[in-house]
Amino acid sequence: MDSISLNNNVKITRNLHTHTYRCKHAEGDIEDYCENALRLGLSELGISDHTALPDNRWNFVRMDIGDLADYSKKIYRAKSQYGQLNLFMGMECDFDSSYMSFYEEELLGELGCDYLIGSVHWFPHKGEWINIYDGPVTHSELNSYIFFLTKAISTGKFLFIAHPDMFYQSYRIWDENCASACKDLFAAALDYNVPLEINGLGFRKPKIFDGQEYRRPFPSDNFWELASEFGITVICNSDAHRPEDLIANIDDGIELVNRFDLKIAELKINSK
Repeated sequence: MDSISLNNNVKITRNLHTHTYRCKHAEGDIEDYCENALRLGLSELGISDHTALPDNRWNFVRMDIGDLADYSKKIYRAKSQYGQLNLFMGMECDFDSSYMSFYEEELLGELGCDYLIGSVHWFPHKGEWINIYDGPVTHSELNSYIFFLTKAISTGKFLFIAHPDMFYQSYRIWDENCASACKDLFAAALDYNVPLEINGLGFRKPKIFDGQEYRRPFPSDNFWELASEFGITVICNSDAHRPEDLIANIDDGIELVNRFDLKIAELKINSK
């Protein structure tokens, strides 16, 4: 089967951001995603569930540390079973410098992950950890969030940074403070040559009222229009939490790429 065509004759051949039932807020398992990838004509598929953490922190929205072995075993089995599909084992990793040795030595090393996705759902601010979903977010908190994203980028351990504009559902008005903070983020992405993700999940979330209009929580048009001035690279993924959403809204992300003349990153992953 040829790769599927969606809006504007976009050809979608891969998705590198998917989640399984192990993270406790998604559905389906590795085989379900592989079967749907073949049905849709994808050539590359990355399984990238929310990684377990060594202290089981935040494990109500991620796999438990005891799930890692089964996760790895099933992906390696699927690599053999679905040989016509380039299947990669990834992990979405919330950034915290205290976990970087675990990410490098255990996930990339012992477990054999092919890539890691960097993300920030929780970030430190004035001695407390804040979840970006919990909003509203103040100017000062936004600056802390963006600073934490730039630290994640600077590690050089992540293939790309997931949903960098997710803050826009909690910091709801685009203003000069927001633009200034994002410029720092874009500069870091350019300096370290780390792509930023246009995340399809935001297109599927309920619209929010920002005080002026109802809009999607992310991706933010303002964010990506500003990003286009910095020459960064981007990647479009669905952030699928169900096998049926495997390529959902990737075409909408590509529409933003075309509208703002962004550059798609040429990412090559060496499977282990």
